[in-house]
Amino acid sequence: MILSFIELINIVITILAVGYIFMDIFRMKGTETYPLRTAGKEEFILSVLTVSPAIIFHEFGHKLVALALGFNATFNAYFLGLLIGVVLKFTNAPIIFFVPAYVSIGGTGTLLGQKYGSMLIPLAGPLVNGLLFLISLIITKYELVKGKWYLSFWASKKINLFLMILNMIPLPGTDGFHFFNALLNFIF
Repeated sequence: MILSFIELINIVITILAVGYIFMDIFRMKGTETYPLRTAGKEEFILSVLTVSPAIIFHEFGHKLVALALGFNATFNAYFLGLLIGVVLKFTNAPIIFFVPAYVSIGGTGTLLGQKYGSMLIPLAGPLVNGLLFLISLIITKYELVKGKWYLSFWASKKINLFLMILNMIPLPGTDGFHFFNALLNFIF
């Protein structure tokens, strides 16, 4: 089974929390009340449709590669991280940084998984963000959408580029750290 009921609940919670946390960046300009107007339903939906795929698909990259390599993989909302994000948004923090979700991986995996899994699984998430970045880049460069959807894809481009780069920096806890550590262990 690719998705359990509990994972589905965790995905919904992550999507709703992330949508709430980032909805203010989608306040529509050009209205008389901007910037005093608070973000509403439309901004929340736009936030959900723009920011959540970057996070959910990133984690699904890890999950699907792990499953393909014979491991058990479970999507988890990181409730403490989501709470930190909500508190930072609520307090109008100038920078909102938090970890919203993760995939727990277990089992022994296939022979291929045992040999290459520690490199391929961490690399999958940032590669998904890279693909989403390229899709958004093409859509915005050729103006394939207009209005609020252009804003959505423009933001998606920035978010996915940021997540790809951030997650490939080899700092402890990042995908880049796990990837480069596994690569060094493989080489030496």
